[in-house]
Amino acid sequence: MKSVYKTGVINHIKSSRYILFNLFLVLLIFCLIVVIGKVDIYPDGLMIGILGVILVLVVDAPAVFLHISYYIKNFGLKIIIDERQNTLIVSKLWKRASLSFF
Repeated sequence: MKSVYKTGVINHIKSSRYILFNLFLVLLIFCLIVVIGKVDIYPDGLMIGILGVILVLVVDAPAVFLHISYYIKNFGLKIIIDERQNTLIVSKLWKRASLSFF
């Protein structure tokens, strides 16, 4: 049985779903405060919303940095595991490494 794993944009978006969820939650809370409270958006209120988004980004900054650096470093990486032949093949762009295991 041959299994193929690739890195791609969709995989990184799926793995960063918690970061995106936190950002969405802050924006949703800000919108609910405006809609439910029927508050007009003044520069002060807008600054509070922007500070909330910045706070989420600062808290999640290490995770964002790791996702971006991992994506840049491993762009185009493909791993093939063949259990029948007991081999592991790692290929990136034009380089290819093959390992055999028992």
